[in-house]
Amino acid sequence: MLVKFFKTKNGGSIAGINYLLNHRVKDNTAFVLKGSEVITRQIVSNMTKKQKLCIGCLSFEEADIYLNAKQKI
Repeated sequence: MLVKFFKTKNGGSIAGINYLLNHRVKDNTAFVLKGSEVITRQIVSNMTKKQKLCIGCLSFEEADIYLNAKQKI
């Protein structure tokens, strides 16, 4: 498993979400493990603070771990 948090100058935005969920979702190589993408986008869009969020991702090898274990992590 790899864990990576992305550096942002302005504290992240919708662009970070778009980057993580671009063609990868359509290709079924990335997906949201927990939560709602739509609700997250709405919350971020309505925030007025400069440092809105911290963006990161967890990467698993396909045969490495079961989905329920990924969700617990």
